[in-house]
Amino acid sequence: MSYNEDTTPAVCEKCLGDNPYVEMTRERNGARCKTCTRPFTVFSWTPKRSGRPKKTVICLTCARARNCCQSCMLDLSLGIDLQTRDQLLKMAGGAGTDVLPDAIVHDARNVVSRIYNANQLDRKFKREDESGSIMSSGERAKLLLAKISELTDGKKREEQNKTEKKTRKTQKQDKRGAKLNKKELLHLCKGLPFKSGLQEPPKNGDIRSFFLFGVNDHVANYDIEEYFDALNKQGDSRQKIVESVFLNTRARFGYVRFSSREVANKMANEVFKRYASVRREPIDNEYKKPCVIVVRNDVPIRVCWATGTANTGSEYTKKELYAISSVVRMQMVKLAREDEKPGKRKIAEVDKKAESGVKKVKKHRTSKKKGEGMVYKTLSSSFEL
Repeated sequence: MSYNEDTTPAVCEKCLGDNPYVEMTRERNGARCKTCTRPFTVFSWTPKRSGRPKKTVICLTCARARNCCQSCMLDLSLGIDLQTRDQLLKMAGGAGTDVLPDAIVHDARNVVSRIYNANQLDRKFKREDESGSIMSSGERAKLLLAKISELTDGKKREEQNKTEKKTRKTQKQDKRGAKLNKKELLHLCKGLPFKSGLQEPPKNGDIRSFFLFGVNDHVANYDIEEYFDALNKQGDSRQKIVESVFLNTRARFGYVRFSSREVANKMANEVFKRYASVRREPIDNEYKKPCVIVVRNDVPIRVCWATGTANTGSEYTKKELYAISSVVRMQMVKLAREDEKPGKRKIAEVDKKAESGVKKVKKHRTSKKKGEGMVYKTLSSSFEL
């Protein structure tokens, strides 16, 4: 036989157990190998004192050829069954026959062929041991893991790319569907008060809500609550300010409902004062546009009185919500441009009034007698009346 007294089994750590000192019994030619049917040295041991004893069931040559444990016959590198490992290697590119040459023994038709092929493998492993060209278990594990990880990473990338393409496609379709005509947009935004302000409270005394627009995904409900609670520092800290907050980030609008109408009026005055103090040019009480508040994450939001009941947006479709968000974006840009240079509009209004006054004076002057204050010129400079 090719085995000597120094032969040690190829056994995985799970079969050996946690004890670093394991007592083994060796029986030379104690059983036939289940793969090549040759007699081999059987090792038996007990991993735990009260556990069941274990033993080797295949020879060392077949174990090295299949890179598996002699006892449980699982892969030494990955700890999985051999059939799953071979399928993974085939999926990774069909490689692995050079690394794990077990098929020449396992696929033999008769016992003689199995014994002959096993002897050939035994001689091959001896030559590799002498030359030092055999691959260690760690290197073999790295090779197997690299192939399997390449396969799994490629599939993950393909799935991620597919999902990203689907999401981009749906977003493009939703944005394309958001292009509605003017009548449809007016109908959608009919109940949204984009042009109201805070200085003129609604006549209906039951209304105690503000309309917010310009919100995004970075704004949460508690950000709105904390902002209005901070405005009530001078008042009673135990008083409840905000009753509820609703935000529709897809449509970029929302509502904040206060505990009472008195609190809503107070918050309207506080917001208007704060907005007037930070503007470059002063504004008076006739300012009828939505004011600006800046919440956490430096997100500017326009605030005005709500004209009716809060619209949650549940009756809108996904495309209609995208359409409303585009309207909100345009309103934010429009109001920002109007508030950026308010002095030019006032100057233009004064100029128009001045021009109208000049025209009236000219009309009054033309009512004088004919010939007074008039000078006529001819085409030539040599003659003048």
